[in-house]
Amino acid sequence: MSETVRGSILSVSHGQTEAAIALNMSRFQRMKIVILPQAIRMMLPEFGNYLIQMLKATSLISLVGLADIVYKGQLYTNTNLSATPTVYLLILVFYFMIALPLIGLTKWAEKQSSKGVASQ
Repeated sequence: MSETVRGSILSVSHGQTEAAIALNMSRFQRMKIVILPQAIRMMLPEFGNYLIQMLKATSLISLVGLADIVYKGQLYTNTNLSATPTVYLLILVFYFMIALPLIGLTKWAEKQSSKGVASQ
């Protein structure tokens, strides 16, 4: 994620920095007023992707042995083999219910950050 932040900051046009220098802004002011607002718009989609990816990766934690939803489902299906499809279907629905608001939140943040910006 730090590489995303670095790449977004570096992708802001050098002309923007030069314009801020011409306006006699300090380094902090340039970053706060000129560069970061533009870089955040570029960061948001990638941050949303990482957020969803981390949510999906939590199911892999059960392979390590830590207790999560999938691990608890495996413990239950070890004793009740006939309930295996139902348990995993419920786990699928549960992850979907968690991921859906995260996707909506990401889209909302992208929409809010693009207000007042001319689209190309």
